[in-house]
Amino acid sequence: MNYLAIKNGRRDLRIPAGWLDTPMQYLTRWRMQLATHLLERQGVGLAQVAAEIGYESEAAFNRAFKKCVGVPPGAWRRERQTSLRATAPQ
Repeated sequence: MNYLAIKNGRRDLRIPAGWLDTPMQYLTRWRMQLATHLLERQGVGLAQVAAEIGYESEAAFNRAFKKCVGVPPGAWRRERQTSLRATAPQ
């Protein structure tokens, strides 16, 4: 990579941190981003979110979401709804 930077007149190449992910890490992060958008919708259950982003079981989705985001999807949804209500104009 640095060879390409030097060849193009740069001393070094700065690579964004997200580009250093493995393909599987990138896919997981992308899926969890999709999941957060789906979790913001009313009436969409966790099993449906899991299926829509490619998980065969809700349990596998729960584990992956918690590992990636830091909290289980149900807790994330509750926290998000609480913060949205707190910032909504009255």
